[in-house]
Amino acid sequence: MKSSPLVTLTCAVLLAVLLGSIFVVGKSIVVPIFIAAIVAYVLAHTAERLSKVPGLTWCPVWSLRLMALVILAVIAVAFFGVVVSTSQELLARLPAYQANVETLILQFFALSGRGSTLDWEQIYASTLGQIDLQATILSLLSSLSSAGGTLFLILIYALFLLAERGRFIRKIHVAATSPKQAEKVLSIVTEINNQIGSYLATKTAINVILGVISFAILFVLGVDFALFWAILIALLNYIPYVGSLLGVALPVLLSMAQFGTLQTSALVLALLLVAQLWVGNYLEPRMIGKQLNMSPLVILLSLSVFSGLWGLAGAILAVPLTSIIAIVLGAFEETRFVAVLLADTVEDEQQA
Repeated sequence: MKSSPLVTLTCAVLLAVLLGSIFVVGKSIVVPIFIAAIVAYVLAHTAERLSKVPGLTWCPVWSLRLMALVILAVIAVAFFGVVVSTSQELLARLPAYQANVETLILQFFALSGRGSTLDWEQIYASTLGQIDLQATILSLLSSLSSAGGTLFLILIYALFLLAERGRFIRKIHVAATSPKQAEKVLSIVTEINNQIGSYLATKTAINVILGVISFAILFVLGVDFALFWAILIALLNYIPYVGSLLGVALPVLLSMAQFGTLQTSALVLALLLVAQLWVGNYLEPRMIGKQLNMSPLVILLSLSVFSGLWGLAGAILAVPLTSIIAIVLGAFEETRFVAVLLADTVEDEQQA
């Protein structure tokens, strides 16, 4: 018996509320698993590309996946090393940065002509001067240690997920009540693997290119901690729209504190914006195109929802998770209309 659209919609809303509650309550458990699944997609496609490299074609699939996982682990350890060393150097240079920021603010207030220098010094002391930058940075350092433990857990999860990939198809055939049901589930899984895996692998390559360009710009201009900022820019570029803005704003703000002048910071801003615009408007459309076929409005809404649920991790996971939801909804006739609403472009099936 076919259920009415109202019953289907009601069940979908109740399911969404239930899943949302689980996502919020079980954040510490669910988020590492989702991130591990995304990492497993990237590693699987990386291993697939490594298998085409001359000299590696004879290697078994499991060894290539393990090689990709080891490479990722080395990169992650190196990244945390860069973060820790950067934080320590930042603490040492903080007094000089704070003095430059105070000078810039006082110069701006003096040029405005709205009060005496003494008045603006008092205003600064009662506002920005109340912020303990050293305590803030130390707090960030302590949070990095817990992030390192979470990263280790994610790598372990990803390793086991990769090990399960080979047995997953057999499990679906055994668990399915009919060959038709097994074929349906496998078609959904295959589409998710193809779209999400290809998107994440390509997006990662694009972010690496952006990171290299950003590092060259920051290094040539003499901005402190160029490697750290380049890695951060590459990571933030996983977040649609907002990530690129944050990736530009943070190093520009530091350059203002470092140089104490607006001219150099304006040059840093201009060059980083050019790099972001080239990647976003030229490189990314050519390499990714419309792989996921998601409406920009849907991307913004998913970004708001998942970042509200899980913070920065949710913002990074928003696009692939929403795409997976759209693929699953589009596979069933009762929920296909929702997938159509989430899409950017749709084909008219009634067209001749």
